[in-house]
Amino acid sequence: MGMKNDLSILVSEIVSLYRTLELYEQQSSYNPNMPVREFMYAGKLYDKFIHSARLNWYGKKLLPLPLPKLVVFYNGTDEKEDECTLSLSDAFKEEIRRNVLHRYSGMNEKTDESRIQSEVEKIFRDADPDIEVKVRMININHGHNREMLSKCRPLGEYAWFVAQVRNNQADCSSTEDDKQTGICSAIDRAIDEMPEDFEITPSGLPLVKHFAKMV
Repeated sequence: MGMKNDLSILVSEIVSLYRTLELYEQQSSYNPNMPVREFMYAGKLYDKFIHSARLNWYGKKLLPLPLPKLVVFYNGTDEKEDECTLSLSDAFKEEIRRNVLHRYSGMNEKTDESRIQSEVEKIFRDADPDIEVKVRMININHGHNREMLSKCRPLGEYAWFVAQVRNNQADCSSTEDDKQTGICSAIDRAIDEMPEDFEITPSGLPLVKHFAKMV
């Protein structure tokens, strides 16, 4: 089994009444900028799809495009809920928020957070931006989304393995000089503790080689 970084797939209409363009990415740290990243990725994929299908986007006929589904699998150390939605509109609101705060600072006027948030929301509604992107972030840390992880053994086993490495790493010395050695020892212990019936195995997945992204 080869190591894949991120994955995009086109699901045929044979499976359902419509095709979907699905983007999947794994993040070992929380990144609120995934909507803009996935927006850029999806744009490139749609461009590739249109050209490969020889569709005429200058014509009068409406193009049939696959529906986008954007998913991020999260297994970072920051505590997050089982599932949440990241929205591109939050970045637009952050632009407004910074300018509102700057205006208040120039007026030397103190205000509370609720007032700032209310003003940001009003400006955002009035501006009515024309683009929105939603990304579904799914927490795949061990102990989260139990039903999903139980139905997908490799993913559930992967979550268990990462949790074991982190637990083992906490027992190792945390000084900078032996940080690398400590991580390798934590991985070795997790491999030794891995149940024999696991589908993911050291011989099936290059775990040690890619430990930096997993942990």
